[in-house]
Amino acid sequence: MQRWPAQFLPRVARRVTGPRAHFLHRTLLGLIALLATGFSLAAEPPTLRVLLVGNSYTFRNDLPEMLSAMSGGRIEAEERAVGGSTLRRHAAEADLREALASGRFDVVVLQEQSLRPLKDREAMAEGVRLLAESARAGGTRVLLMSTWPRRHRPQDLAGISEAYRAVAAEVDAAVAPVGEAWRRAREGAPEIELYDPDGSHPTPAGSYLAACVLLESILGDDAVVHPIPNPALTEAAIETLRGVAGLSGVKELPARSSGPR
Repeated sequence: MQRWPAQFLPRVARRVTGPRAHFLHRTLLGLIALLATGFSLAAEPPTLRVLLVGNSYTFRNDLPEMLSAMSGGRIEAEERAVGGSTLRRHAAEADLREALASGRFDVVVLQEQSLRPLKDREAMAEGVRLLAESARAGGTRVLLMSTWPRRHRPQDLAGISEAYRAVAAEVDAAVAPVGEAWRRAREGAPEIELYDPDGSHPTPAGSYLAACVLLESILGDDAVVHPIPNPALTEAAIETLRGVAGLSGVKELPARSSGPR
């Protein structure tokens, strides 16, 4: 490799002066700024666009908004939820299938009508297949939200969970085992009421636990729960539910007062 004589270097420096030197200086600074911005962006985790498709189990207590807030900006969630709706009914909506196929969403969460996994697995599977097909066309990950049984029939959990696992294996989807987390919470912390008085729908605590499980299922090892204001939950209840879902907090949670449930 040729080495420049030391006495030659000042001469080169003197030649790059005036407007040309100013231009080179600005160009160099621009490149440095661009590289710095690139490194900064690379360090920022992406925000995932998540669509929750389901019924009142999804929109009760505004589960999508709860999920977004708990993610600390990692998730932007929205819903397509109609009371009592089944996934097959959702799959019949052309605009929903088009939205999934468009690539607008990174993840779609599918939640079936609560009794459908027990009473008509094939109808459930048909709805999941159709929605998963549209999602795959748009490069969207499919996550099934496996739900809980009615309060008076805890023995139904096994059948519900099996139905979700079976169809998930068929369409190569993941499962968020919310129902299993509910079982653990009810066994380990029965003082935390997960059920509404109707014995079916979730209380704010039930939705919070569902959001914790969804957060862990979507983000995996990167999942941490950010504190959100919820006067219906005590700090102790939040920490217990977070532990049931296997998640950790990013900072101390402020004290919360007990709610009516």
